[in-house]
Amino acid sequence: MQRVLIIGFGSDLRGDDALGPRAATLLAQRPLGNHVRVLSCPSLTPEFAHDVAQAGLVIFIDCDAKAEPGRITRRDVEAIDDAGAAMVHFLDPPALLGWASLLYGAAPRAVMFTMGGATFECADELSPSVAAAMPVLIERVAAEINGKPSDLEARHA
Repeated sequence: MQRVLIIGFGSDLRGDDALGPRAATLLAQRPLGNHVRVLSCPSLTPEFAHDVAQAGLVIFIDCDAKAEPGRITRRDVEAIDDAGAAMVHFLDPPALLGWASLLYGAAPRAVMFTMGGATFECADELSPSVAAAMPVLIERVAAEINGKPSDLEARHA
C-alpha cells in the first residue's frame, strides 16, 4: 500500500483560510490507516520536501479566495523546477514537489483540493458556506486515498 501524505495549509487566524488546517485535523481523527500521514501548517516550506519525498501520493488542501464559496475543486499537481524558489521560505505545491524531486529524486503523484472561501478577515471560525461543505470535502479526500478520485467541481452551500 502506498504511503499517503495529506498537507492542509492556511492561517488559523483568517477565517476561511483555516480550511486546510481544519480539514487536516478532521482527517487525522478518521481511521485512514497507518499508511496515511496528516500534517497541518500555516504555509508550505522547503522543510516539507523530505516528507513529500517519502510519499507515493500527496494531497494538498487549501482555501481559494477567488472561487465561489463552498465550491470544491480537485486538480492534479505537477512538480516545477524553479530556480527562483531556491531562496524562499514559502512555496506553492508545484514548487514543493520540485524540491522533493531536486533533493531526493522523488516524484510522488499529487493532487490539490481547494474550496472557495467567503471570509478572510481576522476570525477564528469558518463561514457558514465553508463549514457546511467541509464534510463533503473530507469525503472526497477519503475517496482519493481509497483510489476513487473525482475530477468534478462541486458546489456545496
